[in-house]
Amino acid sequence: MMMKPTFQDRTLFVFLLFLVACTSAYTQEAKVFVTDTGTKYHRENCKYLRYSRSELTIKSAKEKGYEACKVCKPSPSVNSSDTTSQVTQKIQTTTKPTSSPGVSRRCSATTQAGAQCKRMTKSSSGKCWQHE
Repeated sequence: MMMKPTFQDRTLFVFLLFLVACTSAYTQEAKVFVTDTGTKYHRENCKYLRYSRSELTIKSAKEKGYEACKVCKPSPSVNSSDTTSQVTQKIQTTTKPTSSPGVSRRCSATTQAGAQCKRMTKSSSGKCWQHE
């Protein structure tokens, strides 16, 4: 015996249909950038777009034979506005924690021969007594 769909079921179906339609249109219209000489398409803030850039949609970039950049990983569902959170995350992971005073560390100066000094220091400048 088949049950008749309720108003809520129909509303949910229409909403899902609308959501799929909006998403598929967006994926084809998302803007990406290509370089004059490269074979990849990139996000707006990718480091490879330093010297040249041309704006395309993902659909036209794929039709012209461009592939996605493996560094910035442009995907249809991600806006270029999301790059702010990625940059913040990258800064947080790449900054070195500051060492607390009183902890010994290797001198950061170089010797006359060009090698790093082997002495240890507790100085906040990071240099031993001889190189301060």
